[in-house]
Amino acid sequence: MKICFCDWDARPAILVETPMLGMRAWAILDEDNPRWEEVDAADVFHTAYVMTEDDFWVAFPEAFSVREALKSNLGFF
Repeated sequence: MKICFCDWDARPAILVETPMLGMRAWAILDEDNPRWEEVDAADVFHTAYVMTEDDFWVAFPEAFSVREALKSNLGFF
């Protein structure tokens, strides 16, 4: 499994590639109501800026607040 932490139009996004599921992506679209929503993986792949995991959590503190939900729902981290 490959995980990319991304800045997608100033929104936190995570791109995941697995042999069985292919490529999938999640992003927080509303900063006021932070929750991970599945988004178009191809769009994230072609337009997002890839960052280190550490830089990602610093840049997007709202993503950090819902990190546990992402871990439990997707089974990684």
